[in-house]
Amino acid sequence: DTSKKHFTAYKLFNHNTPKSPKATMSNKIHIDLAKTSPTNSEPAPPKPTKMENSPPEDITALKSSGYLKLNIPKQYGGFELSLRECTQAQLELAQGSASTTLVTAMQLQIFGAARDCKTWTDDTYEQFCHEAVNGAIFNSVATEPELGSPSRGAMFKSTAQITDHGYVLNGHKTWTTGGQHLTHMLVKAM
Repeated sequence: DTSKKHFTAYKLFNHNTPKSPKATMSNKIHIDLAKTSPTNSEPAPPKPTKMENSPPEDITALKSSGYLKLNIPKQYGGFELSLRECTQAQLELAQGSASTTLVTAMQLQIFGAARDCKTWTDDTYEQFCHEAVNGAIFNSVATEPELGSPSRGAMFKSTAQITDHGYVLNGHKTWTTGGQHLTHMLVKAM
């Protein structure tokens, strides 16, 4: 029964943490966080007959546990973990639910790329980091019917036009990982 599952790892963030600058998530607390996920606390339920979706209970637990801020910079309230540490946590989380892990992988990738490649303005990056620390879930919305995934360099058919009131988006996107749980959909267009 997934409704009874919950993260207990949030307790790890509030007890006897050393006061050194490297103390935020040292000593493999990120692995403990993943191990105590709702997806790892009980035997896996039978596979769904349609698509495997992330249970809402998993998503709620991810938000309240602090897991979604693994790679957010410390200055914005995150843990500023390395790619290696995030990967270790993801591998552990995947032991319980691949679909929930995929939702978190997308967010970790988005914020890692934004940090390393400066894809957003500094103000936007700071705003989004604060929102992620407070439980927001992000993913890109890119896949189009004729295009498929744009990962191989194809151009979007969706367009964005600047108006006096913001943007007007026109186009069709087919899906995005974690769509029903997202608070922020980053739409890609030309």
